[in-house]
Amino acid sequence: MAETKKNGTSKTSTKTTSKASSKTTRKSSGSRSKSKSKTTTIRIGFKGIIAILIVAALALTYLYFFQRPVFDNLKNRYLNPQTAEAQGSMDSVENANAQGQNQNVVVQTGDQTAYFWNAAENDPMFFGNPNAAALFDANKVPDENSVSAKSMIFVKPQFTLSYNAEKLIPNWVMWHLDNSDFGDAERGDDFRPDDGLPSSWYAVTKADYQYTKYGFDRGHVCPSADRTKTQGDNSNTFYMSNMIPQAPDCNRVLWKDLESYERRLAESGRELYIAAGPHGVGGQSGTGEWSEIELISKNSKKADGSPRKIEVPAYCWKVVLVLDQGSGDLSRVTKDTPVIAVYMPNRQGIAKIDGKSVGWDAYLTTVDDIEAKTGYDFFANLPDDIEETIESKKFQMIPVK
Repeated sequence: MAETKKNGTSKTSTKTTSKASSKTTRKSSGSRSKSKSKTTTIRIGFKGIIAILIVAALALTYLYFFQRPVFDNLKNRYLNPQTAEAQGSMDSVENANAQGQNQNVVVQTGDQTAYFWNAAENDPMFFGNPNAAALFDANKVPDENSVSAKSMIFVKPQFTLSYNAEKLIPNWVMWHLDNSDFGDAERGDDFRPDDGLPSSWYAVTKADYQYTKYGFDRGHVCPSADRTKTQGDNSNTFYMSNMIPQAPDCNRVLWKDLESYERRLAESGRELYIAAGPHGVGGQSGTGEWSEIELISKNSKKADGSPRKIEVPAYCWKVVLVLDQGSGDLSRVTKDTPVIAVYMPNRQGIAKIDGKSVGWDAYLTTVDDIEAKTGYDFFANLPDDIEETIESKKFQMIPVK
């Protein structure tokens, strides 16, 4: 955002098996005896069922309050038929990923379609597809008012994004970062419409942000300073599809400092898998509170003549998986692998809390928290125990120069 390197939405649930209990044969010598024995068996069975229900209720209560990720996994698997159906396909995706295969998997669940695919190591989506969005197919261009146009994935050499044609901003942008991404390219400043979007969709322009009236920066999601190897790499970060309306105090101060910290990690011999995006509606700039930017150019009108609007987010979030540079990234992630998770207000004045100056780390949270807020699922390709552990911990600062 500030200027100055995979897949599905449902986590793999713990598999359970049940075995039928052995049958017991009772013998009796008369009808009274048979009747009595039968009645006794029913009473014992009823008490047993009551006991089982009580134990199950206590177990679920414990999971809900003390092991919430496990509870959510069980709930999704057994109470959400779409999630349960997609689960089996996720197993095959993870197995294929471990074997280094590159394939697409499409899961049809009722009237919804989920997309999972395996990406090569260092690809931004190597660890997952956060919202199971579909990859753009130029032969099957959806109408910009369709549901699929609200979450369509576009792949560029510099980053991958899920674009929302209704909100006119990305849902998320993902990229991989290491020291090979840095060079001598200068900041291009060539903000422009994304010509990779379908020609039938509206492509936001530089002028659409109307800074004088609304006061929001064109905030990069994948920052230009992360792509300085070539001038072309840097230039492509200035596509308007990679921008969100961002309050200056967020974009130019704390978010900028967070981006700088990430680059220092990369320069120190680490590699990062980064995902970032907007959340909520309604931000504050120097000119006031705004929930949207209404476009005014003639060609920005919808077919019915109504104005298009760029949604202004209430928060900016980021999730960063940090590894030492190397290969075999999937197998190198452990329960101790650091993950940065930040959830920052898109408002002026956020560099101070209760009158005291703070840094970006004041807005650290957990991946679990961001997932709960956004509905996304990060790191779905990791083993469940590792995924649940790293997503539940707050990041501890790594000293870098």
